[in-house]
Amino acid sequence: MSADEIVDAYPHLTLADVYAALAYYHDHRDDIHHDLEAGRVLAESLKKHYPSKLQQKLRGSHVADDSVSSG
Repeated sequence: MSADEIVDAYPHLTLADVYAALAYYHDHRDDIHHDLEAGRVLAESLKKHYPSKLQQKLRGSHVADDSVSSG
């Protein structure tokens, strides 16, 4: 999206806000990408150590007629 399109999509932002954010990103690109990757790795680790109880329940319930059981 262009800066103008971003302001149109998020009217609470100004062009100055968008350009400030872009400047910050370009000045700190490596740090930002490193932090995003670290967050992704952490999320994957947490998923392995603390699996979703909902997913476990869904995997354990094999209802023949594919309906959702209550309770």
